[in-house]
Order: sequence, then C-alpha cells, then structure tokens
Amino acid sequence: MPLTATDLITLSRLLDEAMDLEPAQAEAWLLALSEEHAHLRPKLREMLTAHGANSNPGFMAGGPKLAGGPADETVARADELIGPYRLIREIGRGGMGAVWLAERADGTLKRHVALKLPRLAWGAGLAERMARERDIGALLAHPNIARLYDAGLDALGRPYLALEYIDGQPLDAWCEAQGLSIQDRLRLFVQIARAVAYAHGRLVVHRDLKPSNVLVTADGRAHLLDFGIAKLLHEAAPGGDQLTQEQGRVLTPHYASPEQIRGETITVASDVYSLGVLLYELLIGRCPYAPQSKSLAAIEEAILNDEPPLASSRARDRATATALRGEIDAILAKALRREANQRYPTADAFAEDIERHLNGERVIARPDSVGYRVSKALRRHRVGFAAVGAVLLAVLGGAAVAMVQARRANDEADRARLVKEFVVDIFDTQGGPDGSLAQMPAQALLERGARMIDRKFAGQSLLQAELYGVVSQMFFNIANFEPAIAYGTRQVETLNSASADRLLTAKATLNLADILNEAGRYADAEVRMRRAIALAEGDAGMQVRGHAGIALAAMLGRNDLEAARAELDAADAVMASTRVPAMVRAAALSVRAELLGSSPGKARPLFDESIALALAAEGPMSRQAVSIRLTAAKELIRANQVDAGKSYLSAALTAMRARGGANDVNAALSEVRYTGMLFSRDAIPFADAFKTIERDLAALRAHNPPLPGWYFAQVEYRLGLLYVDWGDIERGYPLVARAVRSPEWQVQGPASDWWGLNSIVLAASRSDQVAEAEPQAREMIAIGKHWQKADELQYSYYPLAAALMHARRYAEAEATLAEFDAMPGVASGLAKDRDAHVTPDEVRMLIPLERGDAKAVVEMTDHLKPKDGIHDDEVAWLARAAALCATGQTDAGLDLFAHWLPRLATDRYEASPNVAYWHARMGLCALQAGRKQQAREASVLATAAIVKQPGVSPHLKAPVVELEKLMKRS
Repeated sequence: MPLTATDLITLSRLLDEAMDLEPAQAEAWLLALSEEHAHLRPKLREMLTAHGANSNPGFMAGGPKLAGGPADETVARADELIGPYRLIREIGRGGMGAVWLAERADGTLKRHVALKLPRLAWGAGLAERMARERDIGALLAHPNIARLYDAGLDALGRPYLALEYIDGQPLDAWCEAQGLSIQDRLRLFVQIARAVAYAHGRLVVHRDLKPSNVLVTADGRAHLLDFGIAKLLHEAAPGGDQLTQEQGRVLTPHYASPEQIRGETITVASDVYSLGVLLYELLIGRCPYAPQSKSLAAIEEAILNDEPPLASSRARDRATATALRGEIDAILAKALRREANQRYPTADAFAEDIERHLNGERVIARPDSVGYRVSKALRRHRVGFAAVGAVLLAVLGGAAVAMVQARRANDEADRARLVKEFVVDIFDTQGGPDGSLAQMPAQALLERGARMIDRKFAGQSLLQAELYGVVSQMFFNIANFEPAIAYGTRQVETLNSASADRLLTAKATLNLADILNEAGRYADAEVRMRRAIALAEGDAGMQVRGHAGIALAAMLGRNDLEAARAELDAADAVMASTRVPAMVRAAALSVRAELLGSSPGKARPLFDESIALALAAEGPMSRQAVSIRLTAAKELIRANQVDAGKSYLSAALTAMRARGGANDVNAALSEVRYTGMLFSRDAIPFADAFKTIERDLAALRAHNPPLPGWYFAQVEYRLGLLYVDWGDIERGYPLVARAVRSPEWQVQGPASDWWGLNSIVLAASRSDQVAEAEPQAREMIAIGKHWQKADELQYSYYPLAAALMHARRYAEAEATLAEFDAMPGVASGLAKDRDAHVTPDEVRMLIPLERGDAKAVVEMTDHLKPKDGIHDDEVAWLARAAALCATGQTDAGLDLFAHWLPRLATDRYEASPNVAYWHARMGLCALQAGRKQQAREASVLATAAIVKQPGVSPHLKAPVVELEKLMKRS
C-alpha cells in the first residue's frame, strides 16, 4: 500500500527517534510501536537496516547502489567527492537526509559549506523538490538567512545542496548556554521574525519553523536554516501542486499551524503561528500544548481543538511568570489563534508588537483600557512618585471622569478597528468571483480604497480624516506623490472643518508637509510647517519637527542656508529645554548634518548620532535610520568621500531588503539612483553598474501586484544617464527623453522639473538632437532663478553654454558664460559637481580652443598638477595638450595625449564620441608633427567610433571629419 502524506510526516519523525537509539534497542522499539503506526514498521525496519549498513566503513567499497531498494539512501564518507565538494565530517542527520561540512575540491572558492545530502528514498519527485529549494534559496539574500550557494547531482546521480555553513548553536541551546533574560530572548526572536518577513516579501513561506532550524553564532546573530520544504505562495493552494501530493506535507507537528494539520492553504499566517510556538518554547522551555499522549494524533488533536495556556501560567519560576504576564501573554495568544485571520497579519507586525513592548509602548495585542494606557505612560516617562500619585488620583477621582475616559478609549479602539478593517478591505485580493483584485496594481487598489471612505463612513468626520491619512501614507510609501498630497490635504481639511483637536490637526499637517518636502514642493511645505508649529504650541516634539522641516525646505527649495541654520537653531533651543522623542531628535540632527554635507568631517558625526538614535528607538530595521543613511550616502559621495558613502548605502539597502514588501521596491529604486552616482565618480565599473540596474529593473517587473509605470520611468531615466556618462549617446538619449516626457514622470516641483530638463539637455547636447537642447536649457535657467543662489546657477548656465558649444555656436556660448560671470554674487573658482554632468573645464577651455585662442587655453591650464584619480582632470589636460600642439609645441602636446587619453578612455564605451573627439585632436597634432603613422592610427580609432555612433553633435564630429579629410590628402 502506498504511503500517504501523513505517513511520510510520521515516518520522518519516527526515523529521527529511532536513529537516536542504540542498535540493540531498535527492534524492541519497533515492536512497541502503537497500532496506528504498525503499518510503517516494515519501512522503518528497512530504513534502519540501511542506516546501520551506512555506518559500516566497508559498505561503500562497491559504490552506492542507486537502482532501488534499501540502498537508495544517502551514503557518504569523509574525503569523498560529491560534485565539486570534498566531504570533511558529518554535522547533522535526520529522517530526510544528512548534512556534511564540506569544501570546494577544485580550489575556486576557499570556504566551508554545509552540504545537504537528501535521502534518495524521497522518491521520484526529489529532483523537482531540490530544484525548488535551489530556486527559492536564490531569492533569499538576508543576513539572518543561511545562503544557498549551489545545487545539483554528482557523477553518481546523488543530489546535493551547498548552503552557507553557520558555525553556531541551535536557538534554544544557545539561549540556555548564554543564560539570556526574557528581554534578550525577545530581541533575538525579532531577528528571526524579520528574516521570515523578508522571505514572505519574496513570496516564500518556510513551513517548518522550529528551534533546530535556527542557529545562533557567537556574535549573537540568528541564522534561519532550511527552506527545503518552503513553497512559493502562489503554489500553496491544496491540490495545486502535484509534487506536494507526491512528497507529502513535510512539517514538524509540534510547530505546525492548524491549517497545516488540516491540509489547507498555507499562507504567511501559518509561519506567524509557528513563530508563536517557537517564541513560546523559547521563553518557557515548553511547547504550548501538553496532550495526554505523545502520539501524532494526540498532538494534532490538541493543536486543532485546545486553547494554549498562558505562557506565564506554565513558567518555571515566579520571575519569568511576572515578566510574561500581561503583554507577552497577549502577544503569544494573538500569534497562536486557531483562526488564521485573527493572528498578526504579517511576521513584521508580530516583530513590531514585540518591539513596542520592549520600548515601553502600547502593544496591539493587548486590549486597550484607560488603566493600561496610563500604566504605559507611567512606565515610558518614569515620573516621580508624587506625579504617579497625582495621575492615579486624576484617573480614579470621580465616576464621571472615568466614564468619559472609558468612552473616549472605546471610540479610539473602534476607530483603530475600523481603520484596520478598511486596510484589509483594500487589499482583499480574494474579493470578486474571479479573484480579479489580485491582479490590480497597488495604485488601483489604493484608489479603490479611497473611494470607499466617503461611501462607507459618511458623517464620521474623524474616522474619514484618519482614513484619508492612511491612504495618503500608502501612496507616499510607493512614491506616488500627487495622490499622497491630495489625500493628505483632504485629511487636514476634514479635521479643520470638524474643529478637531489642534494637536491632531498639527500632526496631520506635519505629515502632509513632509510629503510636500519629499515631492520637491518646498514653498508649500514651508507654509504647512509654519501652520503646524502654530497649532502645536506646547508640544515640543511637533515644534522641533516643524522647525527641522522648514530648514530642509529652505536648504533644498531656495538654497537659503542661513534661514535653514536659524530654523535648526530654533529646534535646538526647544530640545535644550524640553525632552523630545528620540526619533524627532534624530530627524533634526540629520537635517543639520545634511546642511554640513560639503564638510564631511563635521557632517559624519551628526549622521552617526542621528542613526544611533533611530536604531535605539526603532531597532536594527529602523525606517528612519534607512532614510538618514541614504542622505548620508548622497552627501558623502557628492563630497568625494566615496568609500564612506558606500558603507552608509550598503547598510541602508540591507535594512530595506530585510524588511521586505514595499521596502524591496524602494531599495531597488535607491540602488539604481546611487549606482549612477557611483559610476560617475569611477567608484564602480560600467559593467557592474549596468548589471545592478538591470537586476533591479527585473525585480521591479516581477513584482506582484504590478507596479505603476512611474517606477519604470525612473529606472529608464537612470539607465539612460548611465549610458550617456559611459559614452553611448545613441542608446542613452532616447531612454532619458522617453522617461522624462512620459505621462508617468511625476513632476512635483521646481527641483524635479529642473533635474528632468538637465538630463535632457545633457543627453541632447551630445547627440544630433542638439537643437532641442537650447530651449530646454533656457527653461532650466528660468526655473533655477527661483530657487538657486547665484553661485548655484552655474548648474543652469553651464549646460546652456555646453549646448551652444555642441551646436558649434561658440560666440553665443561665450556670451552665455559672460552673462553668468556678470551676475551679482558669483564667486570665482567655482567648484565642480559631477551631479550636474557638465563641468567648467568642459566649457571654459574647449570654447577658446575651438575659436583658435590656443594661447588662452595654455594660460588657463598652467596651474594643473597631476592627480591619481581616473576621469578627474583629463579634459583639462587634453585641452592643454591640444593647445600646446596649436602653439607649435607638438612633442609636449603628444606626450600629454599619450598619458591622459588612455585614462579618459578607461571603462568608457569603445565608440564614445567624447573619446573619439580627443583621438581626432591627437591625430591632428601628430599629422602636424609629421608622425603620419600615429595620425593614421588615431584617425582609424576616431572614425570607427563615429561610424558606429553617427548620431552625435557637430562639435564632437568636427575634428574627426577634418582629420579624415587630411589623411586622404596626405
């Protein structure tokens, strides 16, 4: 009779038990099996016999027998080769196979791996199951998840999986060995829950969470193991996967959810339940259920029908019981609800409730009450005894006051419940007879939800306002600013019309202003911030938020650094006299650090302090710490502190991806943006930059539900700029132009508008579409005059001058530079900023060179000194080389060409028109010096580039065409 799915589960468990016995005890153990397991006795005896044979050193002498029968088990020995891996020693064994410490035998990588060797008795579906594990493992790159490096079959057809080797102890053993407190165990558990949430964000459920599948290393980091029985969520419906039907419901019964026991659909809620069991055991050393017998049937019956007792009631000592009583009991009870829809909706939500408990904040799982809220306030603020007495008297002083407070608490609880139900309704992807909501993009789902507010909650102004705020934040989280601002505005207007509490209105106004700042609508943001400050009189935290927001708007919106400093000083004055939340202080410090961004030595300590505050308040996955790190990365990369900037960027991306979900999307967009910045500063090669952007683009395209087109316009824009910087104008310009002009390109303010125009001017100037660059550049200047200081206007005037230069309108280009130089407040010796893509050298030196004033160029470059950086001063040195040639100093000029032109060409497109331009200039100099062979070689290189990429500007083509004509005559 074939084995059922339940039989396979039981077989695995029983085999694990049997292999812990001495060989002499095995037969007695088999005969003592209960009647319900009697039919498994022959198969168990067969597998135990094979296990004993495997332990015999001579058993392998004839090689493994793979044709069938008892020998179809994983057989291996030390020093044996399995694929490219050499086995060192066995480090684990269970019913489903063995795990060996191994190393690469071919010497390609010097690292140990945990080589998993599944038992061939798994059956015909083994190859498919291993392919699934390999594919799932490839999705998961997280510091708390053991990586899957490789998978395959060796020469004898034996399957293997090579995983990251974690030198650690099982979770429960490590906690006991370290003597961890309840608080420390909770913090460790948060690492695990965040890792599970990350996997869920990639549509992967684990399905076998238990202490032995978590190893903790000496540094206290938890590592989640074994996604071998995980399933992609869209394959998790019962009956939808033939492979699962063949191999069975592989799980560990003690940690399985009720729906797993029943064989129903497996969702993220199933892992939430298993996490609850794991945490319960981690805290008190026992599983939640204590059935009368240890049989599988009794365990399953308990899981399906019993309510787990409170963890505090089963604690082994009074101190532990006291620590668990109340909030932890409530959190565990919520995670262990039999009904999946009553558990925490996500592993992240589970982790966040624990973090709220650790931070002394109210937890979601605990029913709200006046007494509970007061106790949390007292614990959080740690007021003196007299103040405690006063608060208690105020609460207990009269029945009327108590009734009002209770009603207020109930109203807030009702609103919280309705908000939660509303959000669930928005994303109810099971809705509709055809499940069509599951295919709706996130933006469409939000629009659907927004329309529900007026219909479902008419006449409930405060609730409507709260829901408008929820929708606004959701749109903001997917970087869709226009509807985020619209619904944020509706929230504020609704609160105003309802004469709501002024602090509630102030908070909503600040949230709206933050979105306006992020969208580049700085003037609007400043107005809102000032209104919020007026409303929030007496609330220090919101006062500081407002001042910091105005500082940011002044700095980014109109480059008024003095005004920004004054606002930050006002924020500091408030913080000096009144304690404010750590997150508010972190935000204000971050703005101050951004203000000092051009002085990295002063900025970095402030960035680090603000990040430390955010991490202490929100934990290692802090959203605010991510935001601050991204800002720090931007400022340090711009200040040419590239390595430091990359370290902040890496930490931010790791945290974003660890959170999963929408954070994955934002991580992809951030990585795309910073990749372009890093390439422009020669911090990464083009091949790596291109590969990174392509990978992020593929991840965005694979996102389910589908993302709005705006995301892809952003990536296309950045990819186009990367091509242009590399020198592939013909591929780069159309991408930039299409992205910036697409309906999805959301222009939210002058800064965004300016950057879009800047990119088109940059790309068009160097292409044969140069004629369209001039009007765009003039529009840039008009916009820039409203928000850029005089010195900053160089980033508007230089692109116009460059556009005119590329059109070979050199006199007009010089006139443009003269107009800028004559502006009041323009300083000499302007700094270069590669973010503007046009440097002073490129324009100031090339225009006189093209007009024949070589002597002026020589004088302009007399100050140059060689530097080590690639693509640093190459244009200036090459301009000097051409000028020396034009003044008759051909040998000196050719020496400079020979040194600097290869540096300019490093990691640039073979058909880069910029490189071709200088090859032609060098060829003209060589021809002038009588070095015809050198001139011919330069001409071949320059001409080949222009032939391959003919659609470039007249300025870049001119010397190539001139050299080609002269070579034909000579």
